Amino acid sequence: MTAAPATAKLPGRWMVLWMLVVVRVAMGYQFQAAASAAPWLISEFDIDYATVGSLVGFYTLPGILFALPGGIIARRVGEKNLLLFGLALMTAGGGVSAIGGDFAWVMGGRLVSAFGVVFLFVVMTKAVGDWFQGGERFLAMALFLNGWPVGIAVALIAQPALGAGLAWHWIFLTSGALAAVALLTMAATFRHPPGYHEAAAAGGSQRLGRRAAALVVVSGIAWSTINSGHIIVISFAPSFLAARGLGPVEAGAVVSLNMWAAIAGVILGGWFTGRYRGPVTFTCVTLLLGAAGVVLFALDTHYTLWLTLSGLVVLMGAGVQAALPLEALGTGNRAFGLGLFYALWFLGFALLPSAGGWSRDVTGDPAAPILLGAALIAVTAPLLGLFRLLQRRWR
Repeated sequence: MTAAPATAKLPGRWMVLWMLVVVRVAMGYQFQAAASAAPWLISEFDIDYATVGSLVGFYTLPGILFALPGGIIARRVGEKNLLLFGLALMTAGGGVSAIGGDFAWVMGGRLVSAFGVVFLFVVMTKAVGDWFQGGERFLAMALFLNGWPVGIAVALIAQPALGAGLAWHWIFLTSGALAAVALLTMAATFRHPPGYHEAAAAGGSQRLGRRAAALVVVSGIAWSTINSGHIIVISFAPSFLAARGLGPVEAGAVVSLNMWAAIAGVILGGWFTGRYRGPVTFTCVTLLLGAAGVVLFALDTHYTLWLTLSGLVVLMGAGVQAALPLEALGTGNRAFGLGLFYALWFLGFALLPSAGGWSRDVTGDPAAPILLGAALIAVTAPLLGLFRLLQRRWR
């Protein structure tokens, strides 16, 4: 293999990156709150699994409409101001869900938080693209993305214990508290790279050409399928394991192994793809191996082994996938292009978890959502192949 070329490295970039990781941890922890609270919500409010799936997907629902103009809004009000506003909404949303006396309050708080995370996804990904270039961008993007599974992994251990030991309200309350910590961290450390404003002014047109739009659309759909597939697996794995006789805390601990393995896999994959060429081929192989591991988790009795191994490999190419739209975008249209990328991700992420719950309700089989998740992971590989084909043929 051939080593990737070196590029200019901006001072202070790692401090900014770790601040963004802290925010991603808070986002992942709050996202998982709905799935963790599901056993108590189903019991108390008499809802079904499809409704739980909707509550999971509800966290990203506003992004369908607001991700696309998110970059434009950031230009008007300032990226840091928009990020702080988003974290304030996350904090408030966690509190609203926690104090609610009926399910409408839980949904309402989820919606408030959802509006906040829309802008965080778009602007923070752009910030990573602004600070890092070349092969180093894959590793930086991998570390940035890892904040989300770290938050979910912590939630899988802490939140069932909070629900069992105290009450489900504490699951949402702690998610708001962690968002408040992220807000203070963001306020203290966020800044733009040197020369950012001059580069933005000279960055050219803010509009997307047909080639850039096509590449962003394909990469956005692929980002939606891999994330939705993985989230369906970890969201419905606890109920699948409960059907096999595990308690909520034990099931959460088993599923958390998948997330911790994924965290290690993302870092390893980011390091590998940052040093060598062929990142998309590498990512396709890991996706297919990960999907196979999920199928074996659903069908074999060694569920802990297969869930852990699938977690290790399935997101090894996450940094590559998140960085792909940046290959098609320039400084001038980066914010708008990433808005389109995340609008597609939000659309799939809002709808597909509900399909996971629907498959469980219709079939009555706890393995049905798991197998659906495996199918979504597998279909991501040919989508990445299509991205590279378009990129090379469409000049």
